[in-house]
Amino acid sequence: LSGEPTLYSKLPELIKGFHKREISTFLVSNGLHPEMLAKLIRNKAKPTQLYLSVDSGVKEVHERLNRPTVKDSWKRIQKSLSLLKKFPRTCIRVTLVKGWNDNHEKELAELIEKARSDFVEIKAYMFVGYSRQRMKQENMPLHSEVKDFAKKLLKNLKHYKLQDEDSLS
Repeated sequence: LSGEPTLYSKLPELIKGFHKREISTFLVSNGLHPEMLAKLIRNKAKPTQLYLSVDSGVKEVHERLNRPTVKDSWKRIQKSLSLLKKFPRTCIRVTLVKGWNDNHEKELAELIEKARSDFVEIKAYMFVGYSRQRMKQENMPLHSEVKDFAKKLLKNLKHYKLQDEDSLS
């Protein structure tokens, strides 16, 4: 698949086909199509692991950072987050962009606590591709800055702990 996989109308059949062949599935979504996540649940076609990209706990920051093409993107992400508990293994993935979403830890923590994903992964923004038209190389946080953000976020989280890190990643 290329792009956002939840746009693929036959995603449930694809996942079931992989599982029938004992192949695990790893689905990464931007969360803008909760109706497909609900369809996966209804059709018993849950991926082995579901990653949901959530880059902010604040609607305005989310919209500034992601520039969504759908008007109700914030509402859609909230719905997707509410469905996470129905999947077997989940992760909320945050791409940290220095100067854009490296604050508001409390609001992000509230979303994470509500969703109760199994894991939270915080990774650094990389100055590559189309993003170079909107951002600067200075927006790439250092590993130490990603770790500091994770520690600040953890102060607002009751059900999570720092488990691992990879400076090369």
